[in-house]
Amino acid sequence: MTVHAGQAFFERVGQPLNETERAATASMIHDVAGWTTLTATRVESWIELARIVQGQHTDDAWADWEENERQRLWELAAHQHTEHDLHRRLSAMNEALSGDAAHAATHAAQRDGVTDPAIVSAAAAAALLAAHQASLVGLAGLAPEHYFRLKFELFRGGRWPLGVVDGVYRVF
Repeated sequence: MTVHAGQAFFERVGQPLNETERAATASMIHDVAGWTTLTATRVESWIELARIVQGQHTDDAWADWEENERQRLWELAAHQHTEHDLHRRLSAMNEALSGDAAHAATHAAQRDGVTDPAIVSAAAAAALLAAHQASLVGLAGLAPEHYFRLKFELFRGGRWPLGVVDGVYRVF
């Protein structure tokens, strides 16, 4: 996975999902992740987002699924790379991307009149986590159609996929 400056992080948050985004999200959660009964919807505002982030309404089964998949990918990647190499590569990716993610989150929040530093930090951290997860897919030698890569592509396209909240997959 190539990480570079100038990605569109958070440029489309709050806007209606376009047809491509709706189709990509549905495919990502149904076809790739295998959660066939989920529906997806957008988070419409920073206020709604703050309620979700602060309220911790994330579905435990979904959070467990993502964490178990991250651990599985780490184990697969560890068969192909040393632990030191994995840490080095992921640290380099994080260092390369952290400034862009923080700047983009700050810019999007300011554009929309949001001043809560905790929400801005959560946005940047979520983008970095998605990049970490997507990088593990590549380091594990798996296909680019993996859920984590597709999730990161939503970030790169200006969205913030939150995962399952109150039984629905949410995208800001």
